[in-house]
Amino acid sequence: MECNGISGEVVPDCHGRSFLAMTPLPREFQRVVNSTVFKLTGLFQLFFVSLVVITFNMTKVNIGEAENPYLKKCAEQFHRISDHVPIVLYDYILHPDGSSEFQYVSSSCEEILELTKEEMLNDSMSFWSRVHQDDIEMLQSEDERTTRENSFFKSEFRYITKSGKTKWLQAASNPSKLLYGNTSLFSGYCLDITEKKNLESHLKNELETKDKFLSILSHDIRTPLGSLMVFAELLYEKLDNQNYTDLLEYASIVKNTSEQTFHFFDNLLAWGRSQKGINDFNPDFYSIDSIIRDVMGLLNAAVLQKNIQLEFDIDKNIEVYVDKAMIKTVLRNLLSNAIKFTADHGKISVSTKVATQTIEISIKDNGRGMRKDRLDNLLKLDKIVSEKGTKGEKGSGLGLILCNEFVQKHSGTIKAESEPGKGSTFTIELPLKHVN
Repeated sequence: MECNGISGEVVPDCHGRSFLAMTPLPREFQRVVNSTVFKLTGLFQLFFVSLVVITFNMTKVNIGEAENPYLKKCAEQFHRISDHVPIVLYDYILHPDGSSEFQYVSSSCEEILELTKEEMLNDSMSFWSRVHQDDIEMLQSEDERTTRENSFFKSEFRYITKSGKTKWLQAASNPSKLLYGNTSLFSGYCLDITEKKNLESHLKNELETKDKFLSILSHDIRTPLGSLMVFAELLYEKLDNQNYTDLLEYASIVKNTSEQTFHFFDNLLAWGRSQKGINDFNPDFYSIDSIIRDVMGLLNAAVLQKNIQLEFDIDKNIEVYVDKAMIKTVLRNLLSNAIKFTADHGKISVSTKVATQTIEISIKDNGRGMRKDRLDNLLKLDKIVSEKGTKGEKGSGLGLILCNEFVQKHSGTIKAESEPGKGSTFTIELPLKHVN
């Protein structure tokens, strides 16, 4: 379809790019509008053009008043779209004395801003009073700059709804000086970007956590491997020179360091599988006494090396519904830590306590203990701290993170109590019955 525009040229219908040429607007106003439209694309361009045409003279928004049939058609299309898209379209007037008013807002304001059209049109402060106080100065400064430079406005800010929610909004528009005085017209849109900002914040925290984790890994991998290389070289030299002095001591160091490194990589691989969600979870009923004693068998050499006294108070008749491999990993890490931070001739006790629906497994030592600030951050990946044991045993801190994830997988909890110089107690609480 074609029609004659105001300037006399032939233009396409209201879906074409020359839509402004057929609208009954003064040439000067067309120039201002065109300078804004080229900065917007696609659907937003159609919104903006339709909005300016409909609100020309600030009063003629009634579709029934439109004389041009093509203008009427586009006005109908605009209202139909603007009432259903998830953005707020607006016409906003800023007067030289600083006062302001909304001349038009789309129906989406009720869902996004929790304000009615009437509230916003009657009093612009119904909107501005809900802008987060820390963002008001920034917005005012941006308003002044875009008005002064006649440049495109785009800003992100926080908004407090009537229901108390804090939303992130993005507003964009282009200021135009109206034909009278220095009054500025801002025609644009307001979009809820809360989900986007939350995702950005989450990703930022994840990246910072992973960066710190990688720095810890690089240290904890290099240190034991460096020790292995040093003592392997010493062993080689002594054997090459047929000097067998201290060979047993060096071999013992190589053995212990290798075991610690293997333990570290085992935790690392398990944690990596957990993060990717590829850990098999195969729970069944098992004797908790049998699981604990299996784990202690793996750690018996470390216990003997420190002459640590072990005490058990375990109900041998209790079965728990668990993934056996995961719970073994949890207990191995907790018991390894207890051995690591307990001095020679110290004591470690393992006990169980049964309630109606749960079982508590406690591992208590009389070792070094921890300060409160360390205790509060034990299960936080971004707060991992690597500490040496009473005999210089290395660790990454990753084991407790892994324990927490595996216990949560069982719908259980893990908690720690500690006091410097008096030891620590770690308690796992697990459901006794099947967890769906």
